[in-house]
Order: sequence, then structure tokens, then C-alpha cells
Amino acid sequence: MKKLEQGDLTITVEHDRDETKVTWLGTSSAREPSKSIDPFLDNVINESDSQALTVDFRQLEYMNSSTVKPIIRMMKVLNEHKMRSTVVYDKSQRWQHISFKALKSLSEVLEFIDVDGR
Repeated sequence: MKKLEQGDLTITVEHDRDETKVTWLGTSSAREPSKSIDPFLDNVINESDSQALTVDFRQLEYMNSSTVKPIIRMMKVLNEHKMRSTVVYDKSQRWQHISFKALKSLSEVLEFIDVDGR
């Protein structure tokens, strides 16, 4: 398992034969999270070899507005690579519901990306 630790944020990656699962845990409050998150996610995407990808935010306790930028970038890169991907969030958490509502709107124009509140 690979992981990125940035302050109180941890992103873990698990590969199996058919899918790659990327799980976000803790809190993301860095001023410029893209500096470490973008290269890490680019590496994950490249190593995923066009498998299906699930990005799970349900265990994320908080993210600031600066964290949205690398998430949007990741969604666009996944779509460019034509990787079937699902972004999962906890719709019962008000802040996640609000934050991911905008990302769900973006996913409507990205053919290979689905945003799913569970």
C-alpha cells in the first residue's frame, strides 16, 4: 500500500487486480496542498494502468477550499485518461454534501467520472 501524509491528511492507495482505491483520511488544511497531492495522484493514475479507480472521501473529516483544486485536477486527468472512476463522499455530512455537490456538477460534463454520495 502506498500513502501520502501531509500534516493531518493521509491518502492511501490500494491496488488489486481490477481496481485501484484511493482513500482520503483526516483533515486537509494546507495552504498549497497541490504541491504534494498533484504529483502523488499523477503517480497513482499512471500506476493504475487504466483500471477502474475509486476515490473515497467518506473518512475525510475536513478540507479547506484549497483542497478542491487538486481534486478537480485529478478528476480532469482521470477523464483525459478515460479511466472509469467513482468519487465517493458521505452525503450525511453536511460539509461534504455541500462541497461535493459542486464536484457532482462538474462530473456531468466528464464522461468517465461519477460522483456518488453514500
